[in-house]
Amino acid sequence: MKTRPSQIALIIALLFVIVGMGDIQELKGKKVYLKHPGLTKGETGAYYLNSSNNELYYIDVKSVLCAEKVCKVVPVRVVWNKFGEYQEFKMINGATLEKLENGKVVPFNTSDYKLLHEILSDKKSPFKNLTYAEITKTYAHGEGDELDGRSGATAIMLEEGESIIGATWTCYTLWHWVHGDAVEEIRNYSAENLSDDRLLEALKSRRRNQQNYAINAIINQELYSSALWRELTTSIALYTDDQIRLLVNYLEKAKPSDFDIYCTEWFHEITPEKHIHFLRNLFNSTHNISSKFVADLYINLPLITDYAEFDAFIHLLDKRQLESEEINAYVGRYLSNNTIFSRRAYWYLQDKNLTKEQIKSMKKYKRINKKVLQ
Repeated sequence: MKTRPSQIALIIALLFVIVGMGDIQELKGKKVYLKHPGLTKGETGAYYLNSSNNELYYIDVKSVLCAEKVCKVVPVRVVWNKFGEYQEFKMINGATLEKLENGKVVPFNTSDYKLLHEILSDKKSPFKNLTYAEITKTYAHGEGDELDGRSGATAIMLEEGESIIGATWTCYTLWHWVHGDAVEEIRNYSAENLSDDRLLEALKSRRRNQQNYAINAIINQELYSSALWRELTTSIALYTDDQIRLLVNYLEKAKPSDFDIYCTEWFHEITPEKHIHFLRNLFNSTHNISSKFVADLYINLPLITDYAEFDAFIHLLDKRQLESEEINAYVGRYLSNNTIFSRRAYWYLQDKNLTKEQIKSMKKYKRINKKVLQ
């Protein structure tokens, strides 16, 4: 059968499309699904995560996400370290980025590529809080009615150095690839084959990002070696609220004997402001939470001064139906405290099995504070 010229043209066109699509990303490595504010809500894009030496990881992403199919989309290789920290970007397959300048599309120059690297390195970039709609319908840098070939509407002015004039949409797209879902994917992937010794190195680091990396890794992999327990216990007082919340989840998955030991030990080492994270976990903990266990948390500590913690403490006692002479005596100490604490203590103790002295204290409190109890 003779091939017509129109059929040849169609075949060439299809081959161009297929080759162009294949160039966007390297079709090997671990397949990951990434969200991006430029995608439809709930939609994800499939990409391939690769490692060159188990220290650096990369994904070939699209330079722009263009719903109208009027943008030039080229592949950009974004490189992170094993902690998910951005390192660099590379242009691959001879591709170049472009910008709009004086109404014409021109390629990036050396200064543009340098500035783009600086923008992508900035975790606090204004792109973090800008939306897809704001970027695609915005005057940026006074660019007039066009922004990467799109019309402008609202007036959000970016400072010099925060974007590349005529390529704001490209900067925005790449910034969100760099600081989006890929970060967590890389952390989880790189941590899978790390030894306890390497995780200990990360835990001992004073860099929060590396500590979080190690904490998430030992939680996800359920690692509970004696060396890890020792390091966590040594540093527990230095961890942030977010890290304490993670470690409370780590404790929850520990075997009962370790849970009892380290929950109490860590509770006594951290500042009172962080106690509430432990208490909230104990509300629904799968471990056996006894009256003695809770009493041991507080008996040798100064009285609680933060009402949110005190309320959580009483709520824990009620929810787990915990009562003992020790606990009643401890709660009774708050009857001489200020009104909000003492009133909460009074209502808790009202139906408990109290000693004669405690009953006497309760009656005295009721007589003195009759009005506030009504």
